[in-house]
Amino acid sequence: MGFEHNPYNTEDNAKFVSQTTPTKTETLCKVSIPAEYVIPIIFIPGIMGSNIQDKNTRQHVWYPPNGIFGDSGGLAASNAGELRDARTRQLELNPETTIVGQDGFIDDGDIEDIEGFTVAKAIGRGWGSVWWQGYSKILIYMEKYLNHELVKKNATTKDLNDPDHFVGTKEWKRLVATGSKSFLGIGSSDESKLKDIKDDWAPLKKDIELLTKELHGKLANYSFPVFAIGYNWLKSNDDSAKYVAQMMQNFVKPQIKREFPKQTFKKFIIVTHSMGGLVTRSLILDDLVKNDILGVMHGVMPASGAPTVYQRIVRGWEGGEVVGWPGSIAANKAARVFGETSERLMPVLANSPGALQLLPFANFLQHKDQQGQQSKAWLTLRARNRNGQVVTARLPKEDPYSDIYTRTDTWWSMINEELIDPAGTLNAKAEANGRTDILSYYIDNIKIVSDFHKKISDSYHPNTYAHYGQDAKHLAYNEILWSTEQNLPIDTEDDLIEYRGYAKHGADKEEIEDQVDTSSPPTEEEIARTITLEPIVVTAQKHNGFEHLFDRDRFRTIEDIDGNVATFEIRIMPTSAGDGTVCGESGADVARRNLKQVFVMKGLDHAASYDDKNVHRSTIFSIAKIMEQIC
Repeated sequence: MGFEHNPYNTEDNAKFVSQTTPTKTETLCKVSIPAEYVIPIIFIPGIMGSNIQDKNTRQHVWYPPNGIFGDSGGLAASNAGELRDARTRQLELNPETTIVGQDGFIDDGDIEDIEGFTVAKAIGRGWGSVWWQGYSKILIYMEKYLNHELVKKNATTKDLNDPDHFVGTKEWKRLVATGSKSFLGIGSSDESKLKDIKDDWAPLKKDIELLTKELHGKLANYSFPVFAIGYNWLKSNDDSAKYVAQMMQNFVKPQIKREFPKQTFKKFIIVTHSMGGLVTRSLILDDLVKNDILGVMHGVMPASGAPTVYQRIVRGWEGGEVVGWPGSIAANKAARVFGETSERLMPVLANSPGALQLLPFANFLQHKDQQGQQSKAWLTLRARNRNGQVVTARLPKEDPYSDIYTRTDTWWSMINEELIDPAGTLNAKAEANGRTDILSYYIDNIKIVSDFHKKISDSYHPNTYAHYGQDAKHLAYNEILWSTEQNLPIDTEDDLIEYRGYAKHGADKEEIEDQVDTSSPPTEEEIARTITLEPIVVTAQKHNGFEHLFDRDRFRTIEDIDGNVATFEIRIMPTSAGDGTVCGESGADVARRNLKQVFVMKGLDHAASYDDKNVHRSTIFSIAKIMEQIC
């Protein structure tokens, strides 16, 4: 029989009761001591991973489907996305008329095993702003294992008598050095745990060590509430960084005070996916929050851009022909939702500074050539000259902005003026602002792209960890190839780049100049058209959305003024070991930086990378290592 007494009152009116028990009683009592500090975890998703709605009507214009049936609205949302024609896509997915939606689907069944966690709390943490199917697993994992399952829920006498003296859960025991040794090769020793980490995560810095028990113990004095901040991915990533900074300051901090009134806010830790990494590299420069960021974990970031973006703009979102069966069903479904033809996809991407900022940076480095030199070129043009010899041209020569992105006058141009404004939005804006053409708005966007790339090219937080995929089973585009086996009236690489068909069969420039009537001086436009190159006809055909995309977008046909016809075909198969979207060459930009650690992983699918168990574990491991700075 124990001794009981009336409850004691503390200064803040909390009450507690103590009770003594006989010494022979070995039942353990659990005493929960609130953490002293709060470190909010901010998750920032990738492109198309945030929910977008019309800022006036609140209509859902981009809420990615979750599942197939049920309240998640997967099938209905998917079908609605498929049915949108090019005009509707441009009108609805307009960066000037859209905002982030906070009311996205949250599955209460998925979060029910998180103690004390509700849908209302998830909404208060911003979880409704991001794609549930894409990010729920990592959000739930971090919330559980950084808070509720940091230590064992029900410790026993056996635990206390364990020679390891480690009270963490099994998930943490995989990451912490406990002093354990295997018996006859059986059991999870520190040595075997470290070997598993090196094998599964492939850290670039081989001196990686397990977490210490001391560090793990100190984590218990911190709460790590997990927030998600979706952003309008149609806007410039610089604008998105400002939005995230304001949300951290004006939404997250007040929410922290409500949830943890007795605890002290310390710093933020940022976890990113894909394009969210580019947003974050701008965010860490923002005066509003830069001093509040303790560290960053980047996941599968297109660190120097992705040639995939060019490929998708000119031929639409690839489908199952790349991934094969059975993933082809889902891939083809996704392609139709995103835009399986250039006609449907180009009006969105060409008018979205954020999407265009995923194009390769000026510092994008290609694989090594035969001389062992790395090249910046990723766009390859190949044809045969008049003698049947292969001519190959590679771009960019200097920078991609002038060499590729602003070139709208070539057969290999990324942008087709006929396809960027099906709704007439740009034309109306041009008329209202006294502009002469709609292409000027696209050129403005490329200037935004260039400025942003320059701003963040070398921007990495000093306390940064990262992982990216490099797997031959998950190929991605690291270069784009346009090729033809036809003989063209060309001689040099520059001839191929600028091929339009000469006024005469290879006539010399001087010969043509002699034919110009000097009695009435021609205009500069007439001189350019007559002396140099005649306009070409490029068959960038429009689509009804039901033919196979390659029947149209796979080819570029050119007819010169002499009637010569040449058809170029874009290579459809990716060749770079990556994660299916981001090539290893872009992901590896983080490897060239002096980051705290970089994990080069196998088996990652870009969109679903945060479903991977190794990514889960390396994420909380990295967060713990980031915490060393203040622990």
